[in-house]
Amino acid sequence: MISLEKLLANRNNAQRSTGPKSKAGKKRVANNALSHGLSVKCEHDENPIYQSLLSMLVDEGYEGDAAQEIAVAMAEYRRVMDAYYQTYCDIPPLGEFYEMSPDATMGAMFEFAGGKVSAKETIQVANKLITVRNNEHREGTQSMRHGTHMKRFIRYQRKAAAQVGKALRKNDITKPSF
Repeated sequence: MISLEKLLANRNNAQRSTGPKSKAGKKRVANNALSHGLSVKCEHDENPIYQSLLSMLVDEGYEGDAAQEIAVAMAEYRRVMDAYYQTYCDIPPLGEFYEMSPDATMGAMFEFAGGKVSAKETIQVANKLITVRNNEHREGTQSMRHGTHMKRFIRYQRKAAAQVGKALRKNDITKPSF
């Protein structure tokens, strides 16, 4: 049981966090669920993984509905893990630009130009590099953004694993009917 003060504070805080207000913010978050396609239900009848799981379960002695439920849950789990793996593989390697300090980048630029860079141009490049770094710090570095994206898969993985467990418990996998 929570106190009345805590309950009121929670309700007040919930009123402030109701999602994006601007059109740009709403447009940006509207595509969140479509970025990996895991929130979309898929038809498993055409899926070769589902078909092989279903035939394996039927061969093991499970009835049609039980075999279908378990096969759908396992195929869904496989789909989540495939999307997770694909997203992980799509993380680009850290480029040299991110590994170099602004001073080192400016030195490399000065050497590349053959020493024909004015002090004003050097300061402009330094200011641009500082702006880019500050924006990255505010938005999170590239690796932090990818880490956050990977973390989103945990919810889908937990849900899929729970569905597999539920289907197995419901159909008592330890005692198939013969």
